[in-house]
Amino acid sequence: MAKLFEEMKIKNIRLANRFVRFATREGLAEKDGSVAPALIDRMVAHAGGCGVRF
Repeated sequence: MAKLFEEMKIKNIRLANRFVRFATREGLAEKDGSVAPALIDRMVAHAGGCGVRF
């Protein structure tokens, strides 16, 4: 399980870990489909340090 938290590299992209969040319907966009503050807050909370490092 430790490898999930290890950095890895694919070509020239460094990944901080191996977590992936699949597409889901959050229902937090504005009525016109634009990004709402609540959706940004949700994504920031989910990220928690995960993701690509440049």
